[in-house]
Amino acid sequence: SISVTAPATAGEYYYGACVDTVTEESDTTNNCSGSVTVTVTETEQSGLSVKVTAEDDMEWAPVGDTVDLMARVLDEEGDKVSDATVSWSSSNRAVATVNSSGVMTAVGVGSATLTAMATVSSSSTQSVTAKSRVSGGAVVNAAETVSDSIDIQVVKRASRIEVSPTSLSFDEAGEGWVGSLKSVTATVYDANDNEMQPTYWSWSSSDEDVVTVRPFGAGEAFVQAVWIGSATLTVTANASATVTVSIAVGVTLPSGRVQLEPRSLTFDALGDTKSVTVRIFDENGEEDEDATWNYFQFFTPSTGGRIGTGSLNVTRMDGGLRVTANQTGTANVEVFARVHSYGLTVTVTQKPASLEVSPDSASLAVGGTSKLTAKIKDSNGHSTQLASGDQEGLVVSWTTSNSAVVSVDGADDSTQGETGATATVTGVAAGNATITASWGTGSARVTDTATVTVTASN
Repeated sequence: SISVTAPATAGEYYYGACVDTVTEESDTTNNCSGSVTVTVTETEQSGLSVKVTAEDDMEWAPVGDTVDLMARVLDEEGDKVSDATVSWSSSNRAVATVNSSGVMTAVGVGSATLTAMATVSSSSTQSVTAKSRVSGGAVVNAAETVSDSIDIQVVKRASRIEVSPTSLSFDEAGEGWVGSLKSVTATVYDANDNEMQPTYWSWSSSDEDVVTVRPFGAGEAFVQAVWIGSATLTVTANASATVTVSIAVGVTLPSGRVQLEPRSLTFDALGDTKSVTVRIFDENGEEDEDATWNYFQFFTPSTGGRIGTGSLNVTRMDGGLRVTANQTGTANVEVFARVHSYGLTVTVTQKPASLEVSPDSASLAVGGTSKLTAKIKDSNGHSTQLASGDQEGLVVSWTTSNSAVVSVDGADDSTQGETGATATVTGVAAGNATITASWGTGSARVTDTATVTVTASN
């Protein structure tokens, strides 16, 4: 009696038995039996499936970490198959290995595909009787195998994170207020204390009713103050959940402020109406019931439609606003009073303080030419970029003290897009002449000169 595993391809197969030589056997031509036919057919798909998932839906892990993988085998009814055999494999063992229990170990930086192969077996027996040719029966085992995979990226482990600043405080809150938005920068270091560029960042706020945090590029985030209170910001990069840095954030508002109650509205049905109380406090912290205030709204529909059209109906009432929901979506309603926020405007210009001609002297023969360059500089010696509205436009004027000795061509040269202007001087006759370059008028006029010596031709 033997067990035979069905081949992978359907068809008819022939099995037989042969006897080894027998002592003092006189006829060796009858040592093999006739064949037994075994028919292998395609099995109907049972709807068997397997789904591989990772612990906490992890798609990446730092070197040295382990991640539990799970393979759930289901039948066509969606019920768990308890007697399935699952084997695991990795496409790149230099990056990640996986043991028979589905525990992945991150070995080196890179990507790997981890595969679970689930097998469910069933058997059927075909009795075969052929006395002297084959004894017993042939057992044909049929098995169905399904597989699923998951991609994991292994990244360099972060060992330490530094943040700047280490704490934040706000005295303004709410979108639209300049001082309610600040940035935080995080720098990550590896085990050798070398600065590294991580692959994955995570920022979170312990209380989003106080502050929210939004990642902006690698290692930077914007923190938005929402309302009075305190919260902790946490940043994680290429690390296990335990390698984090926390930032304390406090939000306190000055006595002069706008206060809304409640600070948010939620509607469960179109046509519902809710009210918001608006209170204005002066700089002494006393409520000013006669204060002038205004509002505007910006609505974003959740599906289609024109922004703000018939979406949210906001009207004033005694002591506040009445809001009616007409369309699904999100909105911001901003209320402004004399308690307002102003930003710092910075304008940088360059005021011409000097003009420099280069070279400051030149020698040429009669009929020869040379180039001179004039650069306008500010009080710290930095070359300037002039704008078209400046004095005398963008023109540097060039003059010669003796046109009979040296002529100069450059009065119409422009400094636009450059830091200076050029002129061509031509030797007319033997002698000396002074070339002057100037820009501006009156007290803003700046000049410089160059000496040109002309010698007679041989």
